[in-house]
Amino acid sequence: MAKEDIESAFRLLPIHPDDFELLGVKFEGKYYVDKCLPMGVRCAPAYFETFSTFLEYCARRQSQCENIIHYVDDFLCVGSTQKGRVPCYKMIQALRDVCTDLGVPLAKGKSEGPTTCLTFLGLELDSVKMQVRVPLEKIQVITRKINKTRSAKLATVKEIQSIVGMLNFICRAVRPGRVFLRRLIDMTKGQTRGDKQVVLSEGANEDLGVWLEFLEGYNGVSVIPQEEWVTDEDIDLYTDASGEIGYGGYLNGRSLQETGPNGSGTPYSSSSRDMADLAQEAHRLLGQALAEGSHRAYQRAVNAFQEFRRDHHLDLSWPAPTTQIISFIAFLSIRGKATSTISLHVAALSYMHKMHGWADPTDHFVIKKLQEGSRRDKKKGDDRRPITQDLLKRMIPIVRLVCKSQYEAIMFRAAFLLAFFGFLRVGEFTAQQKHEITDKALIRDDIQITQTPGQFMLIRIRQSKTDQYGQATTLRIGENENKEICPVSNMTAFLQLRPPMKGPLFCHTSGSPLTRYQFSAVLRKVLACIGANPSHYGTHSFRIGAATTAAMEGVPGEQIMAMGRWCTDVYRRYIR
Repeated sequence: MAKEDIESAFRLLPIHPDDFELLGVKFEGKYYVDKCLPMGVRCAPAYFETFSTFLEYCARRQSQCENIIHYVDDFLCVGSTQKGRVPCYKMIQALRDVCTDLGVPLAKGKSEGPTTCLTFLGLELDSVKMQVRVPLEKIQVITRKINKTRSAKLATVKEIQSIVGMLNFICRAVRPGRVFLRRLIDMTKGQTRGDKQVVLSEGANEDLGVWLEFLEGYNGVSVIPQEEWVTDEDIDLYTDASGEIGYGGYLNGRSLQETGPNGSGTPYSSSSRDMADLAQEAHRLLGQALAEGSHRAYQRAVNAFQEFRRDHHLDLSWPAPTTQIISFIAFLSIRGKATSTISLHVAALSYMHKMHGWADPTDHFVIKKLQEGSRRDKKKGDDRRPITQDLLKRMIPIVRLVCKSQYEAIMFRAAFLLAFFGFLRVGEFTAQQKHEITDKALIRDDIQITQTPGQFMLIRIRQSKTDQYGQATTLRIGENENKEICPVSNMTAFLQLRPPMKGPLFCHTSGSPLTRYQFSAVLRKVLACIGANPSHYGTHSFRIGAATTAAMEGVPGEQIMAMGRWCTDVYRRYIR
């Protein structure tokens, strides 16, 4: 299987000049017209669906195979290894050739395959096990939401709708769950306000409990149906059930039975069901073995390798030959990638091969020497510049000029200062996405500010890159003589305005969390306003600047290590 995603899909379709007047705006005395199909227009999906259907037709015709489907801008190709069938790589190449000929750009980094397991439209498709699964990260998100709602016994209408929406999506893989959505949907009927609190009924609470069991034990059990259906007699399968007695089943000489509420049968546990439970638990543990951030970084690295192979017309099959990885490392070096970035890409490819049970091609003498050469190459150093305390003094007054409201300005000032004085990584206080529920970023209860003379604040870091098992660390940050860049006073000002709700520490007035993208975007705007080149800085520049400032002030190395929570002398790389 392989998939492709069209980049800036709707924006590829031009608007007829006769309709320009329908998409015009007036701003500061000037008129502006949108000449391409915009997002949000009700007819936009229908228009683009017509275009993407045409692309699918062309790809099918060129590949001479019908196993190419699409959903709006997402395309999936399913090939076969059987002799006489069209292989997947020819179908995906036909689709790419069609898009190239028509000038349709494909989203870089979203290509995947050919492979036997990929994620399409939010679901994992496994052609070896013939299974449809919900990705583990989605299972973790909805499980946290359900547990939170059940413990609180009440929720807003919007929260219930969010849970129903996610569970309805999951029903495509966990099919028996659909019947347990009815009472949750009924709770939202007739409600006109999304922020209204509703009490979770006993029945709805029980339904959510059933869903927790489904998410743990049924995900991955749904199979991809065969082209030809078989009857019960063909496979010797018979089942029956009674609400009073229980249920039973017979399959090719094996049977199972279970009692009902008033039944007296003998419970029997199917060994095949036990094995499915064990397989599910093994899958869950493997998912927990890699941090979420590492998983995303590895996926980006593998996608970059696939893009490199495609651009250089190399064989896209797995496992990858050592010669391709050697060329890929050289490619990254020519592109000026840092040693740490090259090592990350090699580690990602190694992890992928090991997880599939393939021989690890990165465990090769030449590849080890290439990595060592990259480490010794002085040209490949980290060129990110530090945000020092002096630069911070110039940045903080400018924040209000680039923010839309006073609340936003106060929030970003507090976030900038906390990132610097706390030596924080951006993932420790921001969310990856706007609707993400994460237990790793700082929440309101993680901050305590003393009211005694000589104020300071305590920050509890519950989990971090160097604390994967969540032993937690508490940081102590004191006042600064310069009130404008004092982290304590700015945090106090923010907390006074922050909505009185649980959840992420840095949140907008709507309650949605501050995301990494938003933090980075405001940082770039502030740097541009003070005349600094934003491309020379990143979100990690606060941590680099904190280490650099501490070293300039004569702080001992051991203390810098403790302040930044480094486990080794790697902190030296941060000092500019």
